[in-house]
Amino acid sequence: MKAYIVQNQVIIAYVNTDLKVFTVVDFSGHRCSESIDANREFNLVNAKSGRIARGAKWDKMTQSGFSNIPYAELMVDHANNSTPAFYIHG
Repeated sequence: MKAYIVQNQVIIAYVNTDLKVFTVVDFSGHRCSESIDANREFNLVNAKSGRIARGAKWDKMTQSGFSNIPYAELMVDHANNSTPAFYIHG
């Protein structure tokens, strides 16, 4: 389901996720290999926090579609009670 990562009322990236609106997530455009925790392949570097947003308000803000907004990939699922983490491509 299409959604956005938003920080301070600014769209950071678009995502495909079923996370609920206002869910707090971590995001970064940089990642490194994980060498300690075998359950994780990567770690985000200098991650920041944002929230999941959906709806006409946010769609309207992207008037030119997704061409200028990077895509973010879910790296850490929320199932293990950690904050969902997204890696921003681009």
